[in-house]
Amino acid sequence: MLFLAVFCGFLAENQREHYVEHQREKQYIHSLINDLSMDTAKIQAVTLLGKDAMKGLDSLVYAFDTLSLNDNDQLIKVYSLFYTWGSTPFTVTFTDRTISQLKSAGGMRLIRNQKVSDRVTTYYEMAALCKSKYLYIIWM
Repeated sequence: MLFLAVFCGFLAENQREHYVEHQREKQYIHSLINDLSMDTAKIQAVTLLGKDAMKGLDSLVYAFDTLSLNDNDQLIKVYSLFYTWGSTPFTVTFTDRTISQLKSAGGMRLIRNQKVSDRVTTYYEMAALCKSKYLYIIWM
């Protein structure tokens, strides 16, 4: 009888642990979705800034073509605008708070779907590559 009680207690504890890990997995997935939403918003904002900058640069090229060398004041204004737009970096800082928690706490094992786990890892590897190589978002 004692053996049966201990065995049932072991099974109940094991079941409770699986339930707790499943709840943690859900929390991490929701947090990852929030991180990806923030990254998407940042990428969209940088893309819009880049498109606006390209329009401005087109106007500057036109101004350079139409202004004569005698228009010194206008040339200085155009050059200063060109310098300002040309030196603006269009970079995205990716949000990595959830992946940092998953890595440091060994939480990647909580994600049971292997495809999801692989894609999350690949996404953050690409984000780290962008950060380490100073790759910029290219807009179309």
